[in-house]
Amino acid sequence: MEGEEERYGISAAGDGDADAVSGFDVGAIEGEYGHLLHGSCLLMRRRRVEFYTRSMFKTRLATVADAELIGLQRRSMFVDSGQAEEAKLQTMMENFVAWVEPRLSDGSYVGWIVEEDGHVVAGAGMWLIDFPPHWMDSEPMRAYLLNFYVDPAVRGRGLAYELLKTAVEDAQRRGIKVVSLHASKFGKPLYERNGFEPTNEMILRLGGVEGEEESDGVCATGELPS
Repeated sequence: MEGEEERYGISAAGDGDADAVSGFDVGAIEGEYGHLLHGSCLLMRRRRVEFYTRSMFKTRLATVADAELIGLQRRSMFVDSGQAEEAKLQTMMENFVAWVEPRLSDGSYVGWIVEEDGHVVAGAGMWLIDFPPHWMDSEPMRAYLLNFYVDPAVRGRGLAYELLKTAVEDAQRRGIKVVSLHASKFGKPLYERNGFEPTNEMILRLGGVEGEEESDGVCATGELPS
């Protein structure tokens, strides 16, 4: 969809994933840049509950039992980016697990877990947000991408791209026309190559929050084709 800048932005738009942007792997790429993807940017493919990526990677849908695992991946994402101190990260993870469990249960949080030989190596999430009808999409829902993470040992093997593609295809299958996220300076090229556009979103930090990069969890790495 073409047109004007988003005027009713989401303060937390999503998390981004970077696979080997500009020649190097990125562990945590969610940052200060708000981005939107309109539903017409990618072709919708048939939904697959399980699919195989390169090598022997196997991707499955997350369940409520994966809540703590997703929280640990989210924490690792912020550790990799050096965005917060230990005490804040531990509190964040505990609160996040309590937040995501009911959303995994009711389906408003959709997660994907990637395994290799039985070991978890990556993950990503999509939060289905109740959103006021807008000229870009008259339906009251948007998708917010977050918690993209790829273990350093398997970065550069295309997992970030596969997770991003899976999330966008799932959003399209649901009829969602706008997908948003936050991208760091490392992840920004990846998203722009895949149809995401910068927006005019702004943020106000209350309660003495330091002015660090806005980041909600997009940190998958891998190789992204141009």
